[in-house]
Amino acid sequence: MTVGAAEITKLIDELRAAKRPVFCSERDFQLQLAWQMKGCGWEVAMEYNPQKPNVRIDIFVYKPERVAVELKYKQALYNGEFEGLPLSLKSHNAQDHGRYDFWKDIWRLEKVVDESLAVRGFAIFLTNDGLYCDTVGQQYSSAMFSMCNGPKPRGNRSWSGNPAAGTTKGRPAFDLTRDYECGWKDYVKFDSKNGLFRYLLVEVEPAPAATPRTA
Repeated sequence: MTVGAAEITKLIDELRAAKRPVFCSERDFQLQLAWQMKGCGWEVAMEYNPQKPNVRIDIFVYKPERVAVELKYKQALYNGEFEGLPLSLKSHNAQDHGRYDFWKDIWRLEKVVDESLAVRGFAIFLTNDGLYCDTVGQQYSSAMFSMCNGPKPRGNRSWSGNPAAGTTKGRPAFDLTRDYECGWKDYVKFDSKNGLFRYLLVEVEPAPAATPRTA
């Protein structure tokens, strides 16, 4: 059985249908998605450390095949309820850091896949903060980390302009070795402020084999 993008998307859709349209925290999101995976008969480990420095994978599927999954859940201010329980989400802000951290997850997944620790990887970003999905606000210091819809070519990811020292501290430049495509999908919509939750799913596939030189 293949654990691919179609299977992960189906799990996310099933998670919404299972009356979990909103999550209390990123940890809650991780646990609920891992539970859905277990329901499919997959074997998973959370916060898995593959004995590599500074590598810890949010959800690691090890059966039916090895797949690494990283998740992010960034919130804008929201007040609502689910299953009769009141729920209040605080705003995380710092969208420039959120964009950087998402692409850094993908960079890490590239390393995991290239070292054959997993056959592929997935980065999932769930949010009700429209600034991540829209082009507005993504043309400044974090322009190279844009997450809006469209192609995202391989290459260097670094800060633009003259960002504040606090913005870049602990977040150095890095290089991506694959091309990607961002395509946001609606997760759920409530009739309230910041009630539209959307997610972005990016797959990290094995690097293509090098084309042999001709004589």
